[in-house]
Amino acid sequence: MCNCKIFFISKFILIAFIVIIISSCKTTMPRCYEPLMKNLIIRWGERITKTGEIKGYQLSSKAMLYSYNQKANINGINLEEISYIKGDDYCKVLDMIRFILLKKQVINEPGDTVRFIEYINSYDRTDIRGVWNQKFKTNTSEGHRDIYDTLQSLLPAIK
Repeated sequence: MCNCKIFFISKFILIAFIVIIISSCKTTMPRCYEPLMKNLIIRWGERITKTGEIKGYQLSSKAMLYSYNQKANINGINLEEISYIKGDDYCKVLDMIRFILLKKQVINEPGDTVRFIEYINSYDRTDIRGVWNQKFKTNTSEGHRDIYDTLQSLLPAIK
């Protein structure tokens, strides 16, 4: 009878240990993460109008930050992983985008080199892109410039 108790206690300890190990390996998601956002992509950067080349950054729904380049007339994007950003910073940017970008959806100010912010959510087929000429500070682009500056502040210092 005594051996049975030891057997069950040792099994319980082993199962508890496995559960702790598995749960500690799980990636933590930002507090504002929703399952409907699992494919959300936020992009920002600059596009050279004459060549069509884009240099920018991409933020995934899991708060992973990438740099990317896209050449004109070439399909696909070359992504390079940079790092995770803090969940609170991710949520702050997402709140800004929801408040500004999703409410003022149309902005297109052409120029030789333009800045942009793009919000893509394949779940609900949302693809919004604001484009503005960085040489001019217009009332129309004010909110977009604020989001862009906040996104840029998330980038780690490059040495």
